[in-house]
Amino acid sequence: ILSRLLADKSPKAHKGGVRALVLAPTRELVMQIAKDGVGLAKYSGINVCPVFGGVDYQKQLGLLQTKKCDVVVATPGRLLDFIGKNAIDLRDCRTLVLDEADRMLDMGFIPDVRRIIGRLPDREERQTLLFSATVPEDVQRLASQWCVKPKVVEAEPEQMAVETVEQTVYLATAEEKYAVLYNLIIDHPDDRIMVFANMKNETKRLANRLERNGIDCLLLSGDVEQAKRASRLEMFRSGKVKVLVATDVAGRGIHIEGITFVVNYT
Repeated sequence: ILSRLLADKSPKAHKGGVRALVLAPTRELVMQIAKDGVGLAKYSGINVCPVFGGVDYQKQLGLLQTKKCDVVVATPGRLLDFIGKNAIDLRDCRTLVLDEADRMLDMGFIPDVRRIIGRLPDREERQTLLFSATVPEDVQRLASQWCVKPKVVEAEPEQMAVETVEQTVYLATAEEKYAVLYNLIIDHPDDRIMVFANMKNETKRLANRLERNGIDCLLLSGDVEQAKRASRLEMFRSGKVKVLVATDVAGRGIHIEGITFVVNYT
């Protein structure tokens, strides 16, 4: 995308509108993509602007109105807000990326995405890219609606998780589960451990119980305000805290090196 934008010498390239749009389902993913984008675009004069909820609305709006944004990386809801306020103009956007397209479907974002696509040039006048870990029929249907003669590019994983990950199932009663988790953490004090639970209230109860039992852990769920989510993820990433309890808000596309255990608690 950056190479294409740099090569574009048309008059529209200098008008100041958004030229590429990347949509992702979670704020964490938007922050990560934008951070990588800013790094890659550092010396190119191309501006990459993140747009997501949970942070100061006016501040973000002010930035968009005063700064030329070539590439916008956004969650659908906040982007629609800004489109409604005429703070973002997508008429000259020639590249659309849907990251984690299958997850977008699961989370019910597709009606919002359709409204956003309605503000873009016709599909014949843009390139549309869908990235997806799985390609169910629904994703294929979206590709046929939004793309022109879409090509499927499959990336072979560098290493299959099944081959490199040792998987263990503990058959435990509801009462025994916590003891198994607690002992795993106590037995591996220097290892980084990620614990997933299904519901936000489950993660909160579990994190509280671990804290009461003297285990330093971080909670990451949709109920945690955005600034705290970002700083907690950074603390876990840097190894300051070894245990992270999360819902699947952190389950897709977030890159953290050196995790020894992933526990699917529920």
